[in-house]
Amino acid sequence: MKNWITQTATGFLALVAVLLTSCEKDETQVTLAPASTPTLTASTTNAGVLQAGNAANNAVTYSWTPLTFDVPSATKVGTTVTYTLEFARTGTAFANATAVDAGTGASKALTVGDVNNALIRAGLTPDRASQVDVRLRANYSANQEPLYSTATTLSASPYSRELYAFGSFQGMADVTKAPFIQITDGNPQEYDGYLYMPAATNTFKLSNTNTSSGTVYGSGTAAAGATNSFALNGGDISLPGPGQYRMQVNLVNSSYTATKVVWGVIGSATPNGWDKPTMLTFDPADKKWKGKVTLVAGELKFRANDNWAINFGTNAAGKLVYDSPDNIPGPGPGEYDVVLDLNTPNAYTYSFTKK
Repeated sequence: MKNWITQTATGFLALVAVLLTSCEKDETQVTLAPASTPTLTASTTNAGVLQAGNAANNAVTYSWTPLTFDVPSATKVGTTVTYTLEFARTGTAFANATAVDAGTGASKALTVGDVNNALIRAGLTPDRASQVDVRLRANYSANQEPLYSTATTLSASPYSRELYAFGSFQGMADVTKAPFIQITDGNPQEYDGYLYMPAATNTFKLSNTNTSSGTVYGSGTAAAGATNSFALNGGDISLPGPGQYRMQVNLVNSSYTATKVVWGVIGSATPNGWDKPTMLTFDPADKKWKGKVTLVAGELKFRANDNWAINFGTNAAGKLVYDSPDNIPGPGPGEYDVVLDLNTPNAYTYSFTKK
């Protein structure tokens, strides 16, 4: 009996295997075959001199023929083609190209800010007329190579979002690894950031590119009513140290302000409430403000120089904002390592780590 059952089961499994094999052989394998390569056209090939004040304006619109495929007419194939615009310095064969997402449609409008970011990432020098090659990349399947359009060119003179500090305070002649200040949100002609001056006397200039060449600014002859004049190809700016400075530059009136800062925390969550700040200590190793602070339930703000001229609260997204009406929620009662990091302009951070 046992042998009969075993033989019957074995035969049944063999039959199933044959049927499955037959089903597999009957499948129709469809390979997507593009009918043509995409073509790319631009509303202009010369975007001119880009200006930060026009960042939201349209600079160029790219259009292309959507990718189609040669497939059997009786076969329904659904596929999504995603497009990407690639920008690279002219003559580099798209080495180190920078990519801009172009979606799934048949066109992409780029603002002045979009184009400027792509040109800077592609390595173009600010304030200098240059050319980039632009091509369209079409991706339609994870196991197929993308297709590329023929390249077109775009001429433009980009602007810099950063001003890099270089000089004696950092011990180098160029700005390859220099700290920088950056265009402020909503004020494209104004720059803001923090620089650490380590020596008793520190001299430096500011450049709009992080290479050894670029447009260089320095100290100029003060105009009537101005204390610190900011001038193209000006002299060295000198600041005493050691200490961290908030550096503000205004290109509209060619002026700068350098304010030495010492930071603390103040508020209902701090030991002295809103009456007096608990001061933090600057760590030159990582250029962050730090302190061990015993907090209670409540709120707080970061405040510089024991007055309200320079202070941080937060916005709805939790980002540090100057003079915010909103306080920073405290982390709760306990002893904390408090850290304020001002190394990256427009992206300042803080942390509370419970001991």
